[in-house]
Amino acid sequence: MALSQQNLERHVQVTLPHILAIPAMIASTDLIVTVATRIANRFAKDYNLQMFSPPIALAGFDISMAWHQSTNNDKAIQWLRSELISIGQIIATGVQV
Repeated sequence: MALSQQNLERHVQVTLPHILAIPAMIASTDLIVTVATRIANRFAKDYNLQMFSPPIALAGFDISMAWHQSTNNDKAIQWLRSELISIGQIIATGVQV
């Protein structure tokens, strides 16, 4: 949407099955990727990649969880969801809750 608002379009060269495949693939090419800052920081460190701010303003994004209704009352699944929420809050704010 950010590109289309400026009458620009993206040119997808590669689609990968998992985000962790990105750094190894782009490290040996002249391609670029747009990822969240925390992910980019790790990729840059581990693969000696350069980071740049995008030339246009980009909106943030939401992370969601989904589960089958039959697991609503499963204590282990409730615990796991609670842990994932806590981790998400730490990542989003940098503050442990």
